[in-house]
Amino acid sequence: WEHKRNLVHTITSATPQEGKTITSLNLGLSFAELRNRRTIVIEADLRLPQFTKLIGVDNHYPGMVGLLDGSQKLADVVYEIGSTNLHMIFAGGRANDQAVQLLHSSRLVTLLQQLRNKYDHVIIDTPPVVELADAGIIGAMSDDVQLIVRMGRTPRPLVEQAIRTLQNYSAPVAGLIDFSPSVAANFTIRD
Repeated sequence: WEHKRNLVHTITSATPQEGKTITSLNLGLSFAELRNRRTIVIEADLRLPQFTKLIGVDNHYPGMVGLLDGSQKLADVVYEIGSTNLHMIFAGGRANDQAVQLLHSSRLVTLLQQLRNKYDHVIIDTPPVVELADAGIIGAMSDDVQLIVRMGRTPRPLVEQAIRTLQNYSAPVAGLIDFSPSVAANFTIRD
């Protein structure tokens, strides 16, 4: 990732509560601040959005649901973090039963191409891959997929199942990231 630009990275986990959302936000912040790269972090967990709570903004901020259903334009949903190179797109609500339908739309393909052209790194936080199709769908459109695990906590068979599931979608699994709960305590956004 160090020298390449215009990359789309999908972040997922085998099961819930593995730390993928915090990892996605921390990766975005690291690229934007340390690498001076234009970076956007997308909340594509349309079933259980967490970004607004973690960032501390109004949970009615428009986002992915509006983009994918055609009711919002990209310029209306990009949230800028102060004067950094970090931007975000929140989920913009919940789309429980409609999530897969929205993610299978041509609007997502167009959106990812627009973001790839505009940003050095597009980091996409997705739901756990073992339970839901979302991460596989998005991962297949990405340059790489990072699987978040908690070593010693995530059962190995579930990690193997997650990798197989992603491979079945032709999603390029690039590696595993061990999430340490102490990372969550270090996450702050200075707006």
